[in-house]
Amino acid sequence: MEIIKVVLTGGPCAGKTTALNSIGEYLAQNNIPFTTVPETATELILGNAKPLGEDTICKFQSLVLKKQLSKEEITEEYLREIRKPIDKGIIIYDRGLIDNKAYLSKKEDFQLLLSKKGLAEIDILDSYDLVLDLLSTASCKPEVYNLFNKARMEDVETAIKVDERTSLAWIAHRNLKIINSSISLEEETKIIIDYIKEIINGNQTKEIRKFLVDNNTSNYCVYNDNNSETLFITEYFLGYNDNLYNHVISKREYDNEVSYIYTIYKEEDDKRVIIKDKKITRKEYFKLLSQYKVIDRTEKTEINFIENKQKFKLCIYEDYTILELEENKLNDKLILPSNLNIIQEITNSLTPVKKKIRKKELNNGNI
Repeated sequence: MEIIKVVLTGGPCAGKTTALNSIGEYLAQNNIPFTTVPETATELILGNAKPLGEDTICKFQSLVLKKQLSKEEITEEYLREIRKPIDKGIIIYDRGLIDNKAYLSKKEDFQLLLSKKGLAEIDILDSYDLVLDLLSTASCKPEVYNLFNKARMEDVETAIKVDERTSLAWIAHRNLKIINSSISLEEETKIIIDYIKEIINGNQTKEIRKFLVDNNTSNYCVYNDNNSETLFITEYFLGYNDNLYNHVISKREYDNEVSYIYTIYKEEDDKRVIIKDKKITRKEYFKLLSQYKVIDRTEKTEINFIENKQKFKLCIYEDYTILELEENKLNDKLILPSNLNIIQEITNSLTPVKKKIRKKELNNGNI
């Protein structure tokens, strides 16, 4: 059975409740087996179990983590054991395990919580297939921000900070979608359902824009532990008997821990159509490497950051650097980071640039 795991997250008053109801209605109407995992912190707070001052926040988040782990395990077991005749099921999480990170003052506190449970952040991060980050109205439309949720304790300024920390907590996820709440609720709902449809049907379409960046690493120093997340990624392209799709396994390293992803996709102009993008075990990773010939390999340092409510990836290869942006469904006006020296956009009309980059990579023996 294939289980698709989707996280709905965001800052306070981001429209998650409405989105959850709409997703549930869509899945039920289309007879798609699903379960939902309610927000754990809200459950505890509404039951009068809440942090009592700054010195209890870490302990409270430890309890949230413990309960969330139990709920996620039970929900997946339900699909596998009780709904097991089905081929595909979907779990919708009202916040995931990574959300705990946004409510702690230091990254080290989150790492300590995970280490006590024998968990690795990159392993948890990659276990989710899709993350929908709904930005708070406090960030996008502060005039309509409200405190209708009885478990919500944040004023506008605090809500904006929580919003930013939530996005940063999830920024290294490979399939993060940031949704600006400045649009109408109807438009937001349609976009969310479109993302759900794509991942269920196995045809996620990503329009990726790429920009060649001046290869001067001094320009990258503005990205640090406070505003970005850095991964070290090795991609192996497999000699699969398939002329239409690329088969790639990725080794993703973060904080001395490793996760593995298997991706099947095809390129259409500047769009990437993803058929499969799933976390695999270390054993499966080595089995694929031994089973198929590796026809190509790339290595890069990937700096993930957010500017102007958009996610960017700065991909640093040995001899060149590329800035990547995935176009969203909102048709937002693109504003490039001001601190980077952008040389040119790499498009179909600039195929010589692509070929030059590719030739340089091959000549350096990166296969």
